[in-house]
Amino acid sequence: MKALLILFASLLLSACVTPPHTNNITKTNLEHWTASGKLGVKKGSRAKAVNFKWENKGNIFNIKLHGAMGFGSSSLSNQNGIVELKTKDGIRRSESAESLLQNLLGWTVPVDGLRYWIKGIPSPIEDIEFQEMNPSGELAILHQQGWKIQFQKYQQIEGLLLPRKIVAKRDQLKLTIAIKNWRF
Repeated sequence: MKALLILFASLLLSACVTPPHTNNITKTNLEHWTASGKLGVKKGSRAKAVNFKWENKGNIFNIKLHGAMGFGSSSLSNQNGIVELKTKDGIRRSESAESLLQNLLGWTVPVDGLRYWIKGIPSPIEDIEFQEMNPSGELAILHQQGWKIQFQKYQQIEGLLLPRKIVAKRDQLKLTIAIKNWRF
C-alpha cells in the first residue's frame, strides 16, 4: 500500500511539472530577429567602422548605423517595398537598398543577401556558386552574388549556432561583421 501511495504521489507530481521548452526555430524560419554589433568596411586602403543594430521582421527591416562612414548616425529601412535611407543630410528613397547605397557611398552592400548570410545560411533567391561546411556542419565559406563570405566564428543562441564573425569580400570591398548580440 505504501509503495502504491508513493507511485501515485510521483505520478501527481510529474503531471504538475512543465515539460521542457522545445525550440522549433531554425535558421531558415527565423524571420523576426535583432542583431547588433560592429561593421567594418575596407575599400582599397581606406577603412572605417560603424556600430549597427539590425531589426528584421520578415521582409521588413530597419538597420541603424552610428559612427563614421561619412554620414554619422543613419538608418536604412524597407517597408512595403520602399527602401529609405535617413542621414544627417536628409532622407533618400529607392526601390533597392543596393542602388541607394551605391549612389550615396560609391559602393554597395548586398542587403538582401546579408539578411540570410547574417544567420549563417545562403540566400534562397540567389544561386550558390560555392559552399563549404565546417566540421560541425555549419556554413564556413559561401560564394554568392559575386561575394566570397567566410563565417569565421559562431555562437550558441537559444539552441541555434549563429554567426559571431563574418568576412565578405568582393572586388576591392571587404566587409567584416562582428555580431555581439542576437535577440528573437
